[in-house]
Amino acid sequence: MKLDESENSEWETIRKTFREFSEWFPESLIVIGGVAVYLRSVDKIGQSFLEYSHDGDFYLSLVAYSELRDIEVVTGNPRLKKHQLIKNGVDFDIYVERNNNLVVPFEEAFRYATIIDGFRVACSEHLLALKLEAFKDRQGTPKGEKDERDLIRIVLTVDNFVQDVIRIYLDEENRKILRDIGRHPEPFLVMASNNAHNASMLREQYHTALARIEKNV
Repeated sequence: MKLDESENSEWETIRKTFREFSEWFPESLIVIGGVAVYLRSVDKIGQSFLEYSHDGDFYLSLVAYSELRDIEVVTGNPRLKKHQLIKNGVDFDIYVERNNNLVVPFEEAFRYATIIDGFRVACSEHLLALKLEAFKDRQGTPKGEKDERDLIRIVLTVDNFVQDVIRIYLDEENRKILRDIGRHPEPFLVMASNNAHNASMLREQYHTALARIEKNV
């Protein structure tokens, strides 16, 4: 997808802010959401098929969350079981250990997360599980369309998948969602900036990667 100058500036602000958070909590913060998808997939599929996030999401330990509240103004969202803050003009959603509705427990996310560009980033398997749940909640909305494209990007990182990890989350319902995504050309065209040839190539790669995942689950 083509990115304009304002998006690039916003993305740099998000990265700068995440870097600050990560310096505060190097052993307690895990980047999830669209930023994590970007970091996990940029080397695999190339920047031209990615898109920047306009906000940030991260997982945080209970102890670190207590410390964060002493540093920043954090508001709670009990209905969605998350917390929120605004820093450097960017909205951040915070999911606190043992106080969230995420399908992946904090301990598991931390165990398999790795450092990318100075950030502790959730593994592709867990990002897939988290994005599937987000997609179910937001399907049919603009955010749901972004979730759909992010699911494609995550599947395309299949070379890095640990099957014992992803097997837990890929029940028949989730497999069907991933298959259905591959049946429609629209998200691939958006990712390829309406270049039909590139969209077809992406779609073929997606089908191949998904087949490899399902074969080993």
